[in-house]
Amino acid sequence: MDDNSRYKRNVRIATMIIVVASIVGASLIAIVSLPGIGLLSPYQEYHTDLTISPPASSYSISISANDSNIQIYQGGNNSIYVDVTVSGWVRLSNENVYISREVVGDSVNLVVNTPRFFAAFTANAKLYLPSGATAGYLTAETSNGNENVYGALNAVNMTLSTTNGNIGTSGLSSGRVYASTVNGNIDVTAVNLSSCNENTVNGNLHLTISEILKSGTYSLNSVNGNQDLYINKLSNATLALSTVNGNIAVINLVVETTVSSSHTLEGTMNGGGASVSMKTSNGNLRITGT
Repeated sequence: MDDNSRYKRNVRIATMIIVVASIVGASLIAIVSLPGIGLLSPYQEYHTDLTISPPASSYSISISANDSNIQIYQGGNNSIYVDVTVSGWVRLSNENVYISREVVGDSVNLVVNTPRFFAAFTANAKLYLPSGATAGYLTAETSNGNENVYGALNAVNMTLSTTNGNIGTSGLSSGRVYASTVNGNIDVTAVNLSSCNENTVNGNLHLTISEILKSGTYSLNSVNGNQDLYINKLSNATLALSTVNGNIAVINLVVETTVSSSHTLEGTMNGGGASVSMKTSNGNLRITGT
């Protein structure tokens, strides 16, 4: 290739680079000029909160969010308080982070809105329930986030659900709990519950109840996951455990078995009572007395 040919080839390449750079630059300008979005900037936090009074001494409350973690606490006053923090490396407008509320009769519905333009952020929503009122029904729902409940909440019925996230509780002392997730684990730890139902796909289940079981239903159901259940060995319970591809282990419990095989166990503890079931495919089951 002579010098003239090389020159023409280099000019064509340089022209292509300029054109591509111009197109990319225009795209970047369009992206950063979207409403509510600023230039990329160092790590920042945006915060919003909401305080409302419970509509009655016994009320129902729900909180829902997307791409957010949810934490629920027993508050120290008589108000419902929600605190939302969004943090990340993309500058966001506070207008994109807000809490909407709807109060209908004795029901409070809360929706946490977070931006979805970029995935480079973390959103945390904290809900504090008043100590002077009882939540007859408590519902929390999110996606792509975890849910955690702390303390002995004044909640009679609790429903926790997420996708692509984990669910955990600690310190519960009463009520009925229903927890479900997809692609996540569930770990419920309680002093006592009148009933508990855990469901997951592609995750492990854990349930610990320290006091003697009440005459309720306690069930763990999973696909592709292991299960661990810890119950007071003085409990009166009727057991039904089954796994398709896995093992069953009974530790520190006296069980009068009616059906027993490598994949199935049915029997009673202390004459029978509360309904306890564990069922999984492709996972191991372990029940331990405390």
